[in-house]
Amino acid sequence: MACALLVAAATAAPVPLALACGGEGEPRLELRVPRDVELDRIDVRPLPVEVAPSSIEVGRSCGMTEMCGLDPCLCGARDQWGACACNGGRTERPSLWVGLEREGVVAVARVGEVPYLVSVGSGSTDAVVVADLAHHGRAEGRVRVSVRPFGPTDALKLAVPTAAVAALAAAVRSRLRRGLR
Repeated sequence: MACALLVAAATAAPVPLALACGGEGEPRLELRVPRDVELDRIDVRPLPVEVAPSSIEVGRSCGMTEMCGLDPCLCGARDQWGACACNGGRTERPSLWVGLEREGVVAVARVGEVPYLVSVGSGSTDAVVVADLAHHGRAEGRVRVSVRPFGPTDALKLAVPTAAVAALAAAVRSRLRRGLR
């Protein structure tokens, strides 16, 4: 239905219909992910993902659904994609979704827009990364994530902070004892 309206409005709004209707002319996102990622048993690491373009400028709709609810916009200003830009523009960044084929090996945590891999068990799984961006075709990639069994590096990761906390507690206790005398 929306594409039929766009075809009817093509003479009023000369926009490539393939872009507006999500056809073959729609630009595709480029998603680069590594083939393999290895983690220690106790590890947290950002998932190295690159998406191009990293951002685009899109229009802010004026909210007039009878006019600007259509893509392309029929009432006034349009962005480079043909959508309504009557209220100016804004920067849009790709959204990332990360799914895991097997639970219990890693978890995915987000800090801002960055996905992090957190090891929760030994083994391996595939992570499916999907990137979406307005006016672009979605991109998908696969990453093989392997978590090594508990080893000496993991023991150090536990021992060093534990020793630091113990030393700090001992220093505070010693300082308090001297202060009470």
